[in-house]
Amino acid sequence: MKKTALFSLIAIFVVSIIAGCGSNTKADPVYASPYQFVNASTPIDVDKSDSDYNISVQLVEDGFGFSGQTVKMRPFDSTYGTLLSSVVETDDSGWAYFLYHSPKDLTDLKGQTALMQAVYLNDDNETEAVQDFVLSFSAEAAETEYRMTNQSTPIIVDSNDSAQTIFVYIVDGQNVGVEGETVTTSILDQRFGSISPSSVKTDAAGKASFAYAGPSDITPVIGQQTSITLRYEKGGKTSTARVDIQIVAPQ
Repeated sequence: MKKTALFSLIAIFVVSIIAGCGSNTKADPVYASPYQFVNASTPIDVDKSDSDYNISVQLVEDGFGFSGQTVKMRPFDSTYGTLLSSVVETDDSGWAYFLYHSPKDLTDLKGQTALMQAVYLNDDNETEAVQDFVLSFSAEAAETEYRMTNQSTPIIVDSNDSAQTIFVYIVDGQNVGVEGETVTTSILDQRFGSISPSSVKTDAAGKASFAYAGPSDITPVIGQQTSITLRYEKGGKTSTARVDIQIVAPQ
């Protein structure tokens, strides 16, 4: 009887020890990164088109500026602009500077916001710090006004099979040419020749150029003239420019 009681006590003692060894009432410590971003230049009020904006943030280690470190900006929708450099190195005080360039036209972005995100990775390519930047496209931002100007008119045709260039410029509010804008042309009466292509994009100077080919025989239309219309649409607005084509007798 005594042996049975003794064995029972020993068994309970052993089970208690095993149970105690198998449990851990203390939670594992949570890793706290010594790195963080502070003093970020956000939000950024984007109220000017085709303009540069400085974006900055300071990387610190245990509260002190961390120099010589690589900070990257994640890719974002180019509809909202571009970054001239997406990877930079922090300066002596831990500051990282990015240069953002706003879109050429803010009309369709008014009142919207976009998000950019900077990250700092450790040597194992693990994320240590993250900073969001908000681009705010002001509802009060002035609309970008582009217009057509300096069209080549009139086109004088005084010989058979004349080859000339019909052109027009698209410029902004400062009369600077705008690249990549689409200009279309109306159909030309075939008696006066042909124009191609039917639409073109402006070059770096803002110039849209069409190839004009005169009639193979101008005799039937000497002394006559016609016109075409160049058309440009932007932000729901349409502007036009008239180009006259005059057929004259050979000199």
